[in-house]
Amino acid sequence: MFRGGAARSMSVRLNEMKSAFALMILLLSLAQVAIAEEDDLLLEDPVQLGHQAYVSGEFQRALKLWTPLAEQGIAQAQFFLSNLYARGEGVEADPVAALSWLTRAAKGGYAPAQFNLGNRFYQGLWVNKDLTEARQWWLKAVEQGLSQAAYNLAGLHYQGAGVEKNLAQALHWYRRAAEAGSIEAKVVLAKLDEGAESLPLAQPIAPQPTQPATTGAVKTQPKKPVVVGTPEESAAWIKEQ
Repeated sequence: MFRGGAARSMSVRLNEMKSAFALMILLLSLAQVAIAEEDDLLLEDPVQLGHQAYVSGEFQRALKLWTPLAEQGIAQAQFFLSNLYARGEGVEADPVAALSWLTRAAKGGYAPAQFNLGNRFYQGLWVNKDLTEARQWWLKAVEQGLSQAAYNLAGLHYQGAGVEKNLAQALHWYRRAAEAGSIEAKVVLAKLDEGAESLPLAQPIAPQPTQPATTGAVKTQPKKPVVVGTPEESAAWIKEQ
């Protein structure tokens, strides 16, 4: 009887050990999966992971990825997050939150956000129309090479909208936009050379694609235009990045 009881006790212990071992293997497997996922996040740009989710229509995943980055002060994520709130993608539409994130991205130095915020003040969308504010944000975007902002600034000076009318300043900005590849600016300059008496005020709309520049025999690819005049244009532009 003693030996039989000992054998059964040993069998129970062996089964317990097997179960514990199986559980340990399962936990190790789960840990490896978690580590692999963490490694993926470390190896890949989290902003781009959110971008991939956004392009795939996984708006809530994009929101989950971009929100902590935006809270950490990453301006590109703030701009992308602004557009989710503007369009109600993955979250309830909230113009106040959209404007808040857009403003933070602009203040953080993200040129598309600066251009976009200038457009908001020009159009009176989400904010009171203010051409002076529009000009200030477009100036910041111009400093980072956005030809569309230079084109819009030229229009303000040409028409005297929010600034004193100044043809010399208008020409300066039209030329700067044209040099940066703005076809619209080139068209305007051609009309001025032809002696046109008046031109329409430049609108913050989608510009034409820029022409590729050349350096010797090597051709470089043109930069994609920053089309952020409306939330819909911003969404299309984000997907192209």
